[in-house]
Amino acid sequence: MPGVRFESLTGSEHPEVVAARKEVRSSVRRVLLVLPPLSVTSGESRGASATSTPPLGLGLLGTHLAVKGHDIHLVDCHRFPELLDDIIELADSYDIIGCNVVISTLRSTMELFQAIRRKTAHPLLIVGGPAANLDVWRFSAKSDEESEAWDFAIPSAAVNALDDLLQALGSTDPWPSTQHLVANPLSQILSFRGIRESLGSLPKQLDLSWMEIDVDRRIYQGPDGVYEPAHTRDLSGSVHEAHVVMSQGCDWNCAFCTERKDLSGGERRRSVEQVLAELERLSSSYRDLRIQFIDDNLLPQISALATHDLTGQAQAKVWTSAFLNGLREVREGRQGSFGWRGIFRVEDFFSYEESFGTHEFVAKLVSSGCRMLAFGLEHGDENRRKRLKAGADYKNAEIVSLFKRLRDAGIQTKAYFMIGGQWETAESALDTIRFALDCGATLAYFALYKEFVKAVHVLSEERGPSSRHDAFAEYSQMAVVWDATYSAYLSDPSMKGLSSPATQIEIESYAQLAKLGFRFSDIVKYNDHHADSDSSSSILSNVTWGEPSEYFSIIETAYRRFYLRPEFVHEYSKLVREGY
Repeated sequence: MPGVRFESLTGSEHPEVVAARKEVRSSVRRVLLVLPPLSVTSGESRGASATSTPPLGLGLLGTHLAVKGHDIHLVDCHRFPELLDDIIELADSYDIIGCNVVISTLRSTMELFQAIRRKTAHPLLIVGGPAANLDVWRFSAKSDEESEAWDFAIPSAAVNALDDLLQALGSTDPWPSTQHLVANPLSQILSFRGIRESLGSLPKQLDLSWMEIDVDRRIYQGPDGVYEPAHTRDLSGSVHEAHVVMSQGCDWNCAFCTERKDLSGGERRRSVEQVLAELERLSSSYRDLRIQFIDDNLLPQISALATHDLTGQAQAKVWTSAFLNGLREVREGRQGSFGWRGIFRVEDFFSYEESFGTHEFVAKLVSSGCRMLAFGLEHGDENRRKRLKAGADYKNAEIVSLFKRLRDAGIQTKAYFMIGGQWETAESALDTIRFALDCGATLAYFALYKEFVKAVHVLSEERGPSSRHDAFAEYSQMAVVWDATYSAYLSDPSMKGLSSPATQIEIESYAQLAKLGFRFSDIVKYNDHHADSDSSSSILSNVTWGEPSEYFSIIETAYRRFYLRPEFVHEYSKLVREGY
């Protein structure tokens, strides 16, 4: 079973055991897959936004390798940052350590690899994920030691690339280097065998191999056992939630997003049959089941299709009909409860309502078990939203009406907003908070704006250390201490620790929410930000209208105003009862 234990294979053993293990390891490789922390430094800075979502991409890769007979372990350092020390300590017991890296974990991963290399030369160290896909990794080292610390980058087709690399482990030929598996020419580990000459610059192909893998959720093991699917906030403890991915990439070019079409290559989507087969297997194992579809777009992006692309629109409608009908059959064919949630673009939702009929489409969602839909609204100001989001030509009044339709049908809503960035001011940020309260959303998240798209261009073009490169590679995490502060307020009303004193309504609301299991640390997401360091402080200043302290105060205000209301206490109680 993959991922059962995370420990070293070294120690005192009987000679026969050592010999048998050596023979097995000649064909069975030990691989550690890691979702890196935001910081290698010990303490709270290691952590990341709390999330129930496991690293599904790593799980798919791990499942593929486990099926081939390899010994696979997976460590999610966002969920378990304390395991980072074990990774460094036990590194020499692995053949490969691979990290899925995003822009905000570039520095921490480089420092992790450097720490491992200082201890051992045994495991190959590889990097994949957006940092490799977007080509922002290869030139991110700040010293010669960091430049030599990694061995391979996997920019695409990760399944095939890992297969090639594992095969190469048993060879004495030069190491492969292709468009899918980029060898580091400065790696001292690879230099002993040499590196085979690259096949040249071939067109980058979209990776579709992940679609064929049915993730083995036993790979998600932590100190307390399997955490996927996990129990929801349901107080009875009987409801489990599983996470399912149906697509990658996007067909839009939003200003802030690294999944934009010109960087991701567009959307790739699994077949309805594959998705439903996975749901049937999950449904047979858990009586009361919730599914969270973690795709950026729940359904095919019908509004991104040109009006003359009638074939594409028809295909999107066929996929959607089969998907929702299949979900209804899964729901109706079981004894326990079943429900799901996912993410929509507002204009897609409007397009599907127009295609199916407003009442018919919402009715299809309800009958399929839809319990919550999330929407990336991004801003409360219509003009700023249109600048940020490609195609976002809809009015606030239309959003309010949509959320009311869903609420009347029994579907809860979640709204994603961003605060900061280009064209933002303190007043426009407060406009977003006001709209979050007025739009009727059940939940709201307020992400801290990052210049990720600009970072992609800078980090991929700057060939070596520079102040500009460092500026776009350094990130910190906003500390969320509000739970401790409000808990202290319950016994000491003179308690300090907030940007403005807590009101009595806030204190009473928090007390009631806490009894239901509410914690700000569970709610606050996407709270990494450009670091306030010598190199990156100018970027932080630029995206916070030149007033970082006021900016973070407004972020706090957003969460306090939205969640510490008597109305939300009622909403949250309902969510918990329904297995959220």
